[in-house]
Amino acid sequence: MDRVRALIGGRRRGAARERDSARESENARERVHDASPARHAPPFDDQETIFETLNDAQTLNDTQTISDTQTLRTFASENATIGDMQQQGYVNRCPQFCAVRDVCLVSVRLTKGFFAFPSTESYDAYVRNKGKFAAVDPDTPFGVPLLHAVPTNIMKAIFSSKTQTVMKIYRYEIARANVHPSAEVVYSCPNFAIVKRLFCSVAMEDVLHSADGTALNQDSKIKHTLTFHGDSGTPLSSVSMYNINGRRDIDTSIDGLPLRWFGFSSFASPFGSNDIKLLVLDDDMPNLLEPQVQRSAAPVRPLGYLPVWAKYTDVDDSLLSTKRSVHLASLEVKEEAVASPGIAAVPWNTLVLTCMCMLLHDYESRKERRHIHAGTAAAQQVGA
Repeated sequence: MDRVRALIGGRRRGAARERDSARESENARERVHDASPARHAPPFDDQETIFETLNDAQTLNDTQTISDTQTLRTFASENATIGDMQQQGYVNRCPQFCAVRDVCLVSVRLTKGFFAFPSTESYDAYVRNKGKFAAVDPDTPFGVPLLHAVPTNIMKAIFSSKTQTVMKIYRYEIARANVHPSAEVVYSCPNFAIVKRLFCSVAMEDVLHSADGTALNQDSKIKHTLTFHGDSGTPLSSVSMYNINGRRDIDTSIDGLPLRWFGFSSFASPFGSNDIKLLVLDDDMPNLLEPQVQRSAAPVRPLGYLPVWAKYTDVDDSLLSTKRSVHLASLEVKEEAVASPGIAAVPWNTLVLTCMCMLLHDYESRKERRHIHAGTAAAQQVGA
């Protein structure tokens, strides 16, 4: 009987604690409601600052005033702010994004390589037009691919320590004036022309064993150099990507920001990865970028707390599809300004990240042969 009384008493005490907790939560909500502005405030966004959401530095309670430099961008708790992270030694210079672009990676039957369309709307227009460019509006060029990736010498580069070109990426553009001789005219009409020119060439080398000629192994440090070309085909700039052959992930840098494609399988797994995220690393976080800088003894955050710039996802369409084009994968990339969903005025960083993603997609899809990238014909035009 004593045990039964103790159990009943424990339940009553637990119920009393729940009632007290519910009463305190209700009182807290009433206090926050009284302190809020008269108009209906929009819901909090993890990218917004408190200063943007609460006018005139409103207070959340009777004793604490919120500064306009603190934000709510946190991972697991709304109590920590970017200012708190900096005080703890975590410095992250991730840009403030306001738009998301959904890039579609597409394979076209009887065409070598695969394509990247600048948006879902553009790819849908391409499907409606049955791959023809006659219905394209030059002001809003929907239905025209943004990039065309053609892999070359992939297997030769894998088993060689010498520098090899593994991919060439071509860009589609709308030309209203004279077309440069180095560009290929894909479609032409009296008002405009659609041209394709070499935009990026990707070279691969083993930076550890390129001098002595040693074959690739699990400890090889692989460097991919993406060289971007101008209208005349001359190199303008380059971006490097580094990874260890027997480890996952690959590191790179854009605008001085250390980045990591988290989830890239490399040679660490015989199976391809279906999801890859582009993380913006903290300034003091170790990475494979060159040259190596002296880093402090600041604590390192888990990767799950880092902001995500882009995300690659395998769509996994059927290999036996009867359609003329197959949607292979999607790349959700964030942008700092709202841009056109067509091929015009695409931000430079989006172009660079899309080229990187197309390279990673080719590596991942080759492992399991989940998709067919090349046909039996060598047609180079999308509408061929």
